[in-house]
Amino acid sequence: MFIMDQSAAKSVTSAVLTLMAAVAVVGSNGLLLSPILGEVSNALNASVESVAKVMAAYGGGTALSALVLAPLIDRIGARRSLLIGLSVLLVALLASSMAMHVIMLGAAQVLAGFGAGLVLPSAYALATKITSPQQASQALGRVLIGWSLSMVVVVPIAAYIAENFSWRFAYLMLAVGLVMVLPRIYYLPRDLDNAVSNNQPKGVTVALRYPGVVPMLSISFVFSTAFYGVYAFLMQEAQSTLHIPTGESGLLVLAYGFGFAITTVAGKVIGRLGPKKLLPMALIANAMLFALLLPAMHNFVVLFVVVVTWGIVEHLCLGSMVLLLSQVRPDRRGTVLGLNSAITYVGFMFGTAVASDLYPKTGFISLVIAAVGLHIVATVIFMFRRQHIDKTIRSWDTTSNIPRTIGNKIIS
Repeated sequence: MFIMDQSAAKSVTSAVLTLMAAVAVVGSNGLLLSPILGEVSNALNASVESVAKVMAAYGGGTALSALVLAPLIDRIGARRSLLIGLSVLLVALLASSMAMHVIMLGAAQVLAGFGAGLVLPSAYALATKITSPQQASQALGRVLIGWSLSMVVVVPIAAYIAENFSWRFAYLMLAVGLVMVLPRIYYLPRDLDNAVSNNQPKGVTVALRYPGVVPMLSISFVFSTAFYGVYAFLMQEAQSTLHIPTGESGLLVLAYGFGFAITTVAGKVIGRLGPKKLLPMALIANAMLFALLLPAMHNFVVLFVVVVTWGIVEHLCLGSMVLLLSQVRPDRRGTVLGLNSAITYVGFMFGTAVASDLYPKTGFISLVIAAVGLHIVATVIFMFRRQHIDKTIRSWDTTSNIPRTIGNKIIS
């Protein structure tokens, strides 16, 4: 068992906070436009529908970037890739704040997607290697809290600024936050485990042939499709069923973010049970929570508790999937995690598109049934391929001599 000294522990904490902040900025940009659609459409003399398409443009840019540019992470290193991605995102945020037409805003957000597609897999890859293998799940869990920070803290503040001052200041606020994060990238560990020999085959298609990658990406796709399909209409269903105002239904966002943010517990659970044992249990638990949303929809307090629990279990699922993907092929974790980011955003676009068609016709129950079914499919895929995935990870555990860094120290 590896025990870190005090200086190494401080280095890890600093790195985790930096990566958390990077994820928070990406998450904030992706979530910001939804609550300020009215202000932006009025300012740009555009319809709400046309401005809403900008969100899809951002998702498409992120998916394309993660798919095409992710191999760069293994070639030049996750730290450099993170720096490039954040720099591109900074330019995009400044361009968004100065957009004078909806097309300009859309182009800026596509550029933001290109940056985000590099930032997310780079941050996840670094999170799994800055500490010992036994503590990787906790480090990753704390980095993932960036999503909760964006949902619970940053986006509400930015929305307040947009409503009371200008929506342009909201994007400028994110840009200022990013300027504060960029210098900290220099202090992140050097990418000792990300160099790939030039004579080895590279690319996304090669990564798809790695044992265990396709099954895990399939699980990631159905997981994200189910989540985004239900989440897109959760607040709308609560408003219509419970007859509550928008502000009160917005508390459900805080409930989910709070549950997702309990990373200390989540990280310890993943570390204690192991992602291979935990993932199928978490997927089944998540399916049960989706089903509970229907009866809980008739009592706000019960619904609030279910959504908090949902956030906790979602974190367990996501943390387990990312950790397993990082272990399937450690020497190509940047490419593999980039594929995961691409698949996640494809699931986002597919889930919201299908849900937008189903919800007006068949109601919220159809979204819940689909989500439960998708989680059962994900569980079956994992159980069917579990031994194969486990064998692949074990082979890398015993044969890999890739160094890892803790602070400024190298461990084997």
